[in-house]
This record gives sequence, structure tokens and C-alpha cells, in this order.
Amino acid sequence: MDQILITLTFLLVLFLLLKVITLETRLKGMKYTLEKLAEHSNVEDPINNYLRDLIKEGNDVLAVKRARDHLGLSLIEAKNYIENLKEQV
Repeated sequence: MDQILITLTFLLVLFLLLKVITLETRLKGMKYTLEKLAEHSNVEDPINNYLRDLIKEGNDVLAVKRARDHLGLSLIEAKNYIENLKEQV
């Protein structure tokens, strides 16, 4: 009985792991498509003006924090995002 329960639990965990991997792959593909659409639409996220103002005031750390909060970026992604905005200022 214990062996069956362990086996079922293992199979359930394996199934869920595969689902998560599949969803992450789909999400990555959607993100790529969305980025390409944004490049061609010339629509800019309104947060960028606020972030540029923070950069001009010398508040780079706060700009990174706001980028992370608003855009859902990791720390490194947000830092790179702010660096790219800095180059445009």
C-alpha cells in the first residue's frame, strides 16, 4: 500500500513538473511575440517617462526598484532596462 502511494505521489509530482515546464516555455514564446509587436507598434510603456525622470534626478536605484515592481523584472533585467533608458536620456 505504501509503495503504491509513493509511486502515485511521484507520478503526480512528475506530471506537475512537466506542466510547469510547458507553461514556462509557452510564456517565453508569448513574451518574445509581445516584444516583437511592441517594437513594431511604436507604443511605449508610460512608466518609461517616470523612470527617465528618476534617472535625471540621479535616483537610479529607485528607478530599478520601480521598473521591477511595474514590469515584473528580475534585478538584473531591471538594471539592464534602466541602463538602456539611461543611454536614451
